[in-house]
Amino acid sequence: MDPKQAHKRLFAAKALLLEPTTTREKFSAVRNLIEGINPEIDKALLQVDEAILTVEKVIGGRVIQLGAEHLP
Repeated sequence: MDPKQAHKRLFAAKALLLEPTTTREKFSAVRNLIEGINPEIDKALLQVDEAILTVEKVIGGRVIQLGAEHLP
C-alpha cells in the first residue's frame, strides 16, 4: 500500500475513534478502513471483533450458544 494512502486511512480512523462514543458499526467501518495496512493491526482488530461478538452474545442472553461454540 502506498504510504500516503495508508497515512490518509490511519488519520481518518483516528478521527472516528476520537469521537466521544464508539458503536459496533463505527468499529467495523474503522476496521474496513485500515485493513491491509499492517498484518499485526489486522490480527489485533480481528481479536477485538471476536471479543465484541462474545460480549454481545453474553448481553443478549445467548450464553448456551456461546458455550456450544467452544465445545471440543
